[in-house]
Amino acid sequence: LGRGYILLSQSFQSGRIWRWEVGGGPIAIGKTLFMENSGCRSKQTCDIGSGAIAIDFHDTEHSQEGRPVIAEWGENRIIRLELTGARTPLVLNVPS
Repeated sequence: LGRGYILLSQSFQSGRIWRWEVGGGPIAIGKTLFMENSGCRSKQTCDIGSGAIAIDFHDTEHSQEGRPVIAEWGENRIIRLELTGARTPLVLNVPS
């Protein structure tokens, strides 16, 4: 059974990304926290979370899982979230 999910960004003041998943079995999974501090990890306080979210399926080794690509507004950059949880910068100093 394949399960689908959608990632939703709660941008302002919380910086959280939520994963909304519908189960294929008897239990509906619903909303779970996918990422905390999604928009600015390096700063102490941040009122801006993440922006756009996309999934990168380009990596042939892990093409089934895909990796989220996230616009971090507080950091002015675009990152790819690796399977280990590391954030790989793809674009630095995104103009506002």
